[in-house]
Amino acid sequence: MTVERIDAGAGSTVCIGEGLLDAAGTYLASASGRFVLFSSPNARAASEAIRRALSGRLIADETFDDREQAKSLATVGKLADAALGAGLKRDDAVVAVGGGVATDLAGFAAAILLRGVPWFAVPTTAYSCPWWRHQSMLTSPRCSGVGALSGSAVFATTTVTGPSALLSVV
Repeated sequence: MTVERIDAGAGSTVCIGEGLLDAAGTYLASASGRFVLFSSPNARAASEAIRRALSGRLIADETFDDREQAKSLATVGKLADAALGAGLKRDDAVVAVGGGVATDLAGFAAAILLRGVPWFAVPTTAYSCPWWRHQSMLTSPRCSGVGALSGSAVFATTTVTGPSALLSVV
């Protein structure tokens, strides 16, 4: 399998390759080896692949509403409560699977949990996959799923952390 790695700046890497989901356990890392999975119900196939790749290492697995109407502090609170309730620590990592709303909300939750924990985005829609855009678009407010502006449309603020890696569904 050939995987293309693109430096997206600020410590983030975009990984693109056929069959990448099946090998996701190789690319997703946390210091503790533990993960929290936040996923969209519309990304069932990708979420299942991530579950298999992280088998035995998931401390929480939450599927949440990813419609635009769900983009709220209440949803972020539910995600944060689930992660903290599972015993999330600073050396664990969050994995977000889904479209732009799912990766925005999960990325924002990861940024505010315990002053920020590492997180990985697995975007499953074209609009949430920033790798296909021009490089300068990576900082655009229209780039869902990158994390540099996660939650900005809802909370009128920006986070200072992007994903550790984006695994692109090809």
